[in-house]
Order: sequence, then C-alpha cells, then structure tokens
Amino acid sequence: MVDKIILSTDETFRNFIPIASLAWRKFFPSIDVEIAFVTSRRSGDPIFDKIRKYANLTVYEPVSGIPTANQAKVARHILASTKEEKVCSIEDIDTIPLQSEYFQKCFDARPPSSVLAVGAEVFEGTADEGKFPMSTITAEGNTFKQFINPKELEFSEIIKSFVDIREFDKKEDISKHSFSDESLMRYLLSRCRDNNIHHITRDVDIREDWIDRSWWSIDSEKLYKGKYVTCNFMRPYESHMHACGDIIKYIVPGIPPRDLILE
Repeated sequence: MVDKIILSTDETFRNFIPIASLAWRKFFPSIDVEIAFVTSRRSGDPIFDKIRKYANLTVYEPVSGIPTANQAKVARHILASTKEEKVCSIEDIDTIPLQSEYFQKCFDARPPSSVLAVGAEVFEGTADEGKFPMSTITAEGNTFKQFINPKELEFSEIIKSFVDIREFDKKEDISKHSFSDESLMRYLLSRCRDNNIHHITRDVDIREDWIDRSWWSIDSEKLYKGKYVTCNFMRPYESHMHACGDIIKYIVPGIPPRDLILE
C-alpha cells in the first residue's frame, strides 16, 4: 500500500508537473500526488493555483548559493519526511508510469517500516556500488524522517546541513555541481541506526520495457496494450512535447501537449 507519490522540481522542469501528475492519477487513482516545488516565486503567484489543479503543492524557497537543481532533488525526500505514518514513494518529475502492475509489484514487496530500494544491481561492479536509484524509493514518512530530518529542521537548515559532506565519493555535498542525491542518501542511511533497507531488483528489460530518452522509440501498439512499464521523458518538456505526443495522448486523450504547459 502506498498513500502518496512525491515528486519535486525547480523552475527548470516545472512543465512536467501536469503530465506526471495525470499519469500517476490514471494508474493509481487512490494515491495522492504531492509536488515539492523549489522556487523564488512569492505567495499568490498564479502558477501555484495552476499546479494545484493537478497535485498537492508544497513550496520551498531556495537557499542562496546552492544550485536549485540540487535542492529540488532532495526536496522530495524532505517533503516525504513530513508525512508521518503515510507511505510515500518518491519518483523523478520526468518519469511516469505507463501501467500499474510493475509499480504495484514493487510496492507490495516492501515490508512495513523499511526503505524500499529498487535497482541497486545497476551499480554492482562499478564505482557507484553501494548506491541505488532514487526512483521508487518507498517508506513511511516517519522512516524518511529518521534519516532525512531527525532534528526537525526547517528546509533551509536541512539544505545547509548537507553542505561539505564528503564521505564515500565526494558527491554528497549539495553545494557542488557534481552532487548526487544517490550519494547523499547512501551517506544518510549509513549513519541511521535503523537503516532497514529492503532491496529488490528491477526485474525488467529496460531496453524492451521502458521508453527512455537515451534510446527514444515508441511502439504505439505496445504502448496501448500496456506492455511498457515506464517512460523517462526527453527534457525539457516544452522542447520535446510533440515527440512525446503519443504518450500524452495515451495518458490524457484529447488534450494537446501544449495545453499542459504551466504558463
């Protein structure tokens, strides 16, 4: 059981919010979609109401001197840490489900009070061994809190606490352009006394079962039969929305891709 899908972005990829939210609601209508938006926009900006048509919204003001893209990567974990007993699954803003079975199988594999990690095998035998992808990391809000924000700090203070961390690969430091949230999560979980991580493999052929920006190709018949698992969009949305037209039509028939841009 999952209660919330949590996504995050800064201004750069905000236009994925509509299609990502609609896709999760299509395949998991009982799950709330939550957006963590790192932005300098002031309260009352009309874009906030536009986002709320698609998902619940939490706005975080960026910390000066730290790349907002890095802050956006961890904003989803920070938001998850506030959700108490609710089970939260974290996903990338530019990744959507194309069917429910794969993700439900992952969710069902998680024992209570554990952190579900999917796909650590992709790093085996590499310099990144010991990390796992952030996609589909799932746990109760209180479990996220144990390793993300045990001191209940405000957003700005949490972000500042992630500066100058250099433990395993020097990519844990959120102030650097080389920052990796996968590296930071490995560090934070290693320091957590109750880091009960439950690993499962992806158990799919990504070349066959995913639509991915690295090898963009769409078999429309396969798409409409629900044979694809997920889509990792080409970025940004506004520059590639027409190439993504088949997928958008599959998720929300009758809505032109341009109508999903947040202006």
